[in-house]
Amino acid sequence: MRTAASADFESRAAASLTALLSRISTIRLKEITHQPPVRGRIAAIHARVEVFGRSHMLACAIDPSGESSPSRAALSRLESADFIASEITPVLIVRHLSPEVQAHCKEHRAGFLDLDGNARLTMGEVFIVVRSISTASQPIPMPVS
Repeated sequence: MRTAASADFESRAAASLTALLSRISTIRLKEITHQPPVRGRIAAIHARVEVFGRSHMLACAIDPSGESSPSRAALSRLESADFIASEITPVLIVRHLSPEVQAHCKEHRAGFLDLDGNARLTMGEVFIVVRSISTASQPIPMPVS
């Protein structure tokens, strides 16, 4: 059953993907489509982009939980899909991506994006890595006397 919270997360996931792609001048977003969850399947986003004039597709699984088991299952579904080809990149989009799931994505050559601001995508000649630094780990500015 689709809740308002999951629908909101799906919208935020699409917006985050669009924002990430728009930051790279060599990538032109042609079309982005959203498929809501149906009969036990997770929601998905498909983004058709142009990279240096060549067509490419991002097939994104959206997992609001970000927990290891569901995220790995979502990634497995992407990997086993019939449409996976050299012009298609599987991507996992989650709320927060644990180091374990990040390593799993790297190991299986899948991209990832989380709402914390971390991302890793490879599309042809373009490799995108964005790493967010938590504000809790940043030093607190001290007043100058």
